[in-house]
Amino acid sequence: MPCRLVVSLCAALSLTAAPAVADYQLAKVAIAGEAAPGTAGTFANAFLSVSINDDGQVGFVDNVDGASAAWGAFRRGPSGLAAASLAGDTAPGSGGGTYFFPGGFTTVDGAGRLSFASFLSGGSASTGIFADAGGSDVALVVAGQPAPDTGGGSFEGSIVGLNAHAANASGTVAFVDDVVAGNATQGVFTTGSGGFAAVALQGDPAPGGAATYTAFQTPSINAGGDVVFVADLSSGSNDSGLFVAAAGGSSFAIAESGDPAPGTGGGTFDSFLYPVINESGMVGFLANVVGGSATGGVFLYDGGDLIVVAVDGTSTPIGGTFTSVTSTAPVDGLGNVVFSAVVTGGTEAAGLFVYDSVTTAFEPILLSATVAPDSGGRTFDAFGLLAVNERGDVAFQTTLSDGNTALFLAGQPAAVPTLSEFAQVLFGFSTGLAGCAALRRRSLPAEAC
Repeated sequence: MPCRLVVSLCAALSLTAAPAVADYQLAKVAIAGEAAPGTAGTFANAFLSVSINDDGQVGFVDNVDGASAAWGAFRRGPSGLAAASLAGDTAPGSGGGTYFFPGGFTTVDGAGRLSFASFLSGGSASTGIFADAGGSDVALVVAGQPAPDTGGGSFEGSIVGLNAHAANASGTVAFVDDVVAGNATQGVFTTGSGGFAAVALQGDPAPGGAATYTAFQTPSINAGGDVVFVADLSSGSNDSGLFVAAAGGSSFAIAESGDPAPGTGGGTFDSFLYPVINESGMVGFLANVVGGSATGGVFLYDGGDLIVVAVDGTSTPIGGTFTSVTSTAPVDGLGNVVFSAVVTGGTEAAGLFVYDSVTTAFEPILLSATVAPDSGGRTFDAFGLLAVNERGDVAFQTTLSDGNTALFLAGQPAAVPTLSEFAQVLFGFSTGLAGCAALRRRSLPAEAC
C-alpha cells in the first residue's frame, strides 16, 4: 500500500514544501447571509460540514433562510458555487420520497460527486445516503436494503451513523448503520462499484481476540480501500479503540482506551474522535485522555508509531500554548496534520496550524485577526471544522468578526521543484531510499520506502 504513494508522489513533483503562512491562497466559499444558489434564500449560520477532494472542490451542507428549501447540500467546483441537492428534491431509490433534511457530513470524491445523508419525507424509506453528480442524484444506501453478512438483516438507516460517512477518491463510501433482524445489530460497511460489503460487525472479535465490537463511529476510507473506525468494545479490559481494517482483510488496533497516550505526562487514552486515514495508511485523530497532564489533543499514527501532535500546553509558533483543539485533525498525503486551535498567550487568539511529522515543527496556516477575502473587510475570529486533501489544501469553517459563520479555502500554490530538488528525487529513487526525500518539508513513514 505505501509504495503506491511513493510512485504517485514522485511522479507528481508539484507536491513540494508547504508554503509559509502568507503563501496559502485564501478564497471564500460561502458566508452566512449571502445568497444560497438554487434557492430564493440566504445561507444561515450553520455550515454543518465541509469536505474537499484532491481537485480542490469543496462540499458542505447548510440551512437556508427565507426559502422553501430549508436545507441543502452545496458544492464549490470549477464553475463556482452551486446547489447539489435541496430539501424537497426527489430522493432516488426511496419509493417517491423527497429530501427532508439533507445534512450531516458531506464528501466529495475524485469525480466531484457530492454525497450526503438525508432524512426523507414520503416514499418507502426514512433515511439514506445519496450522491449528486452534477444534477443527477443516485442512492448509495437506503433504509431497508439488505445488509451484507448479517444473516438476512437490513439497514435501519440510523441517521447518526449515516451522517458520519466518508468517501475515497474512487467514490467508495464507508458508513456505519444499525441492522434490523440480523445476527448483528450494527456494522461498518462500504458501498461502491462492487456493491455492499461488511468491514466490521457488532459481535465480531476485535484484533487481539480479548474483546468484541459492540458499536461503531466515524469511519474514514482511503483510495486503497483501507478503513479506519472507532469502536466500542465488550468482554475485554478496554472499552473503546481505534482500528484499521485493511483492504486485504486483516485488521489491527492503533490504540485502545487504557493505552499510554504519548506526550501527556503519563496519561492514557480514554476515547477517540474523528480519525482520518491518508493514502499511505497514516491516521490523524483526536482523543480524550485521563490521568495525565493533558485532557486530550491531536495524535498521529504514522504507520508504525503513535505520535503526539498537540495537547493543552504545547508551545505554538506564535508564542503561548495551545489551549484547546477546536476541530477534526485530518492528515494530508505526506503525513502533515492540520488542525485548528485556541491559543493562550500568543500573538493571536486562534489559528489554523500544520504539524510536520518529520521535523515535529508547527507552522501557522492562518491566524485570527487576518482580513478575510471578499468579506467586506471582516476578519477571521475563530476556526472550527476543517477538511484536507492529499495535496494539503484546507477547507475550513470559521467565525468572522461580525459573528457570522463562513467557509473558506486555504489552497497551496502549485510549486515547481528546483533542479537540485529534482536531482535529489532521482538519486533517492536510484538508491532505493526515500525517493521523495527531496520534497523538503514532508515525508512518508519509514516503511513506505
